[in-house]
Order: sequence, then structure tokens, then C-alpha cells
Amino acid sequence: MFELVFVSAIALIALVIALWGAAYIVQIGFLQLIIGAIVLSFFLSLSLSSVANVILTSMGGLTKEYSQNNQVRDESLSYYLLVFTQCALAAFAQPTLSGILMLAILIFLAMAASQLTDLIEEIQILTDCHTAFADRPQKDFEALSQNTELK
Repeated sequence: MFELVFVSAIALIALVIALWGAAYIVQIGFLQLIIGAIVLSFFLSLSLSSVANVILTSMGGLTKEYSQNNQVRDESLSYYLLVFTQCALAAFAQPTLSGILMLAILIFLAMAASQLTDLIEEIQILTDCHTAFADRPQKDFEALSQNTELK
């Protein structure tokens, strides 16, 4: 009986913490950032794969020209560079779910870093203002205290 009460209490505490955390996450806009990052990464991945497919299609004739030139395979560096480029473009042309999610994480981290940079700049401005106010001469504080009247 005691174990059941103990497990129920732990489950209730975990549920309260999860709900409170979810409300906090929604309040600070984390979900909006991550959903925006996923949508942006999906469209960015779609556009990158489309461009890679177009380039692959346009480069298709070059490989035939290199490999069937006088029935002898060309072993020059440009041939290997062309094949490597086509392999890299083929990898870009196939968007995967993990690639889209990794791109979303990168976009989210960039957005979070920019917000953090803005926050640090605001804190720096506040710190500079407080420092300038604290560095004022003592006679200014005395003049301020004499001119204020309590209502």
C-alpha cells in the first residue's frame, strides 16, 4: 500500500513539473522558435535539393563525354573531380528527415544565439547606466535628496 502511494506521489510530482515546464516553454516562445526552424529548414532543404537536381541533370552529359571519349576512359584529375562533384550533389539531392532536423537544430541555435546576443547587449547598456549613475559626485545625491518631497 505504501509503495502504491509513494509511486503515485512521484508520478503526480512529475506530472506537475512537466505541466509547469510546458507552460513555461510556451510562455517564453521556445515552441514558436523550434516550429519556425523546422518549417524554415524544410523549405531550405527542398530548395537545396532542387538546385542540386538541376545541376546534376545539367552535368549528366559531361560524364558521358569524359567516360566515352574515343572508347577510352579518361583518368585525368578533372574526371575524378567531376565524379566527386556529382556524388556530393547526389547526396544534397536526397533530403532525409535527419538532415532536415539537423538543419532545424542549426537554425534554432542561430536564432537562440541572436536573441542571447540582444539580451547581453541590453544587460551591458543597463550596467553602463548604473555605473554612470553610481559614479556621480556625492553632492548630486544630496541635492536630489533635498529637492524630493514626500507626499
